[in-house]
Amino acid sequence: MSKARRSGRISKQVPVLLLGTDTSGRVFSEETSTLVLSRHGAGILSHNKLAPDERLTLRQVGFSPEAEARLVGQIGQQGDAYVYGIEFTDSNINFWQIEFPLANLLSDPPAVLMLECSLCGSRQAVRQSDIEADVYAVNDSILRYCESCGISTNWRDAKPGAPLPPARPVPAHSPLALPEPVLAVAKGNPKGLRSLNDLLQRKDVLLAQAERSHAAAVQVAVDTALAGGGSSDGFEGRFAGLERGCEGRKEVWRGV
Repeated sequence: MSKARRSGRISKQVPVLLLGTDTSGRVFSEETSTLVLSRHGAGILSHNKLAPDERLTLRQVGFSPEAEARLVGQIGQQGDAYVYGIEFTDSNINFWQIEFPLANLLSDPPAVLMLECSLCGSRQAVRQSDIEADVYAVNDSILRYCESCGISTNWRDAKPGAPLPPARPVPAHSPLALPEPVLAVAKGNPKGLRSLNDLLQRKDVLLAQAERSHAAAVQVAVDTALAGGGSSDGFEGRFAGLERGCEGRKEVWRGV
């Protein structure tokens, strides 16, 4: 018989199909069952070794609807199976089709914890979900995304009185890539083009470059390369623009 708990969770075994990738990179499909249900996730059994933050797909046996979930962490072990806490990626989904007791009517609201990134020392006030609270209670830590580190890291209770880590300055502009101009020719280079000087001397060669609104960074890199070689004047008026279009499912560029 199902038993309501103060946190709004329900102890209930539900047959489910769990799909995902284990820590060795092997894709698996496993029929298993839940131990605890939550409005936002579940405590679930699995014989596979899984890593925190792993993306999983959950489907109730005998039903077609499925849900995407995130593995929050390991809660415990039962025999040769692991007990994991998982949380649905869609917080509004009603996957279990069950009326859960309202936790805020049964107990105090979840406490706000001050957690600290174990890697960079950044701190964040966190109000944990019920599944996160279970995982944290067992492991004394939880995996969360750290904006300073740019990756998921282990977070623990911040030490009282410990000084805050120094703020790290963020540059106003952080380039994701540095475009490098290249000379693109037909396969086999039938016209024997090797440099910008070849283009200057060959008036029979059609030149093209991306239109500014679609490839501004590339345009700037090309302009800089031409100006640096002292060749920009020689190309004046010789460029044809390109516009973006589609043919079926392919993206194409056409001269204009």
